[in-house]
Amino acid sequence: MSKIALVTGANQGIGFGVVRRLCKEHPTWTVYGTSRSAANGEEARKKLEAEGLTAKYLEADLTKADTIVAMKEKLLKEHGGIDILVNNAGIAFKNTATDPYAVQAEVTLQTNVFGTHTVCEQLFPILRDGARVVILSSMIAPMALHKTKKICPSRYEAYIKNDPPMTLETVLNLMREFVSSVKAGDHAQKGWPDNSAYGTSKLANTVMARAYQQQFSSTPERDIVVNAADPGYVNTSMSSHKGPLTIDEGADTPYYLAVLPPNTPIKGQHVAKRKVVEWK
Repeated sequence: MSKIALVTGANQGIGFGVVRRLCKEHPTWTVYGTSRSAANGEEARKKLEAEGLTAKYLEADLTKADTIVAMKEKLLKEHGGIDILVNNAGIAFKNTATDPYAVQAEVTLQTNVFGTHTVCEQLFPILRDGARVVILSSMIAPMALHKTKKICPSRYEAYIKNDPPMTLETVLNLMREFVSSVKAGDHAQKGWPDNSAYGTSKLANTVMARAYQQQFSSTPERDIVVNAADPGYVNTSMSSHKGPLTIDEGADTPYYLAVLPPNTPIKGQHVAKRKVVEWK
């Protein structure tokens, strides 16, 4: 059966690798990538075309809700829904960045957390039964969790025990608190880390995946699955090309989660190298 797949932030890096893998493995599927600029998307499409692969690109910016709405409307009009959503788009400030921590926190979370949520909020209503959703997390997320254990044990316990279940709104409110605390300069007193906007955003992405899965688990007959993917340390512009993995290697776990079989037991998990990472 032909499927409709969408990968955000896919004109380069891991997202491009996921689109390429989907096109190679499933030539009858319709695969979309997104890019903040139409020109970059067209360039990526041509690169794939040169490899004998066919993909389509849509212009979408996670910080501009109207572009996400327009993307949803196009997908709904042309296909009636989607089967795969890979939330790959994200940003990270370089270690050498001189921007104030408050700016880094606000800008990073605007895209990685709240922008990702906007995409999910818009596209979840058009997910078909059996859909697979992947949220790109990072190897940094478990590190951020460990740091939380040291500076705010109560929040750490809430993250790992999930009892009562941490709702999506709770996660988003925590991230709003993080940004406002950094801007106010009292984040340390409130148990938030220094110079860790990206790590905090990726920790949130993993917990968001779990919260989204909790929502879908209320309708198990639909078999919609959400997981967080750790792609590893990949040689991309985001890592300043320091990672040892190729983009195709980094795309492997996100791809694996995007094509999980029916009734998979892997749900709401943080997954690295195709293996579930124990969340503690």
